[in-house]
Amino acid sequence: MSAAAETEHLTTGWEPDVDSGDTVVLAAVRNMANRVERHGEAMGFRVCGWDDFIACDTAMTNPFCNFCVLTAPPPDWDDTVHRIRTFYAASGGMPYVVWSPFPTPDMASRGLRLCGHPPFMYRAAGGEGP
Repeated sequence: MSAAAETEHLTTGWEPDVDSGDTVVLAAVRNMANRVERHGEAMGFRVCGWDDFIACDTAMTNPFCNFCVLTAPPPDWDDTVHRIRTFYAASGGMPYVVWSPFPTPDMASRGLRLCGHPPFMYRAAGGEGP
């Protein structure tokens, strides 16, 4: 084995310095996280950003208004869920949605439940409108 092969670092594809155009899934995740962050900030809501998620807390009772996007595979699911729960608990513990593009373990023991799988939608640019 060469010295270069021994020191080669392979990325997971989710590191912050990976170009968003690397994969369509990475671009979609970053765009969704950016939307959650920017909309929350523009409307004056609480926003929290960590290395592995972005969350916005509107303190509204609709869970889809309180949205969290996982932006990297959590190194420790228990720690990530704890930080998310702590963030939302600060405003009274309104319901929230955690969106994950990553395979997740059973979340029942962590007080979360699966609410469905979002569709992956892709529309090519151009063409005539309906």
